[in-house]
Amino acid sequence: MAVSAQKLCEHSPNLKGCSYLLFATHPLRELEKNKSSDSAKYLTYYTFTTDFSQPVNPDGASAIEVHDMITFLEAQIVQGVVSLSSEVIELAKSAGRDISKWVQDSFSMGGDDFLDEESSYFVPIPVALVAIVDPIAEVKENNIA
Repeated sequence: MAVSAQKLCEHSPNLKGCSYLLFATHPLRELEKNKSSDSAKYLTYYTFTTDFSQPVNPDGASAIEVHDMITFLEAQIVQGVVSLSSEVIELAKSAGRDISKWVQDSFSMGGDDFLDEESSYFVPIPVALVAIVDPIAEVKENNIA
């Protein structure tokens, strides 16, 4: 999916300058013994600029932010889908490969034993990648009826 940078920044000004949102699930986090409501993020998103080695928000978005973003993205789909040129699609595919390297590099199964109380797990499973595009990169907007 792609979303207009202008519309996203109107909705979430703190995301200005971001290029991608990576939604990921963390199913093993429920095994962590010292989880708080903030750290128990089973579904979150990470924001990336053009530096794909590390997200802008390495702790991920809160449950409230995820809900708000999903609601915003659903509204964008209903209003009209951003169509992209084949060049921009290829750039997004390349970015997806680079971002998947961050996912692989950050994978962690800390502790000596799977059930060790000192263990912490960072096992993100990518769900969706959303490209944030400038109006110049858009080919057209198609309304969905």
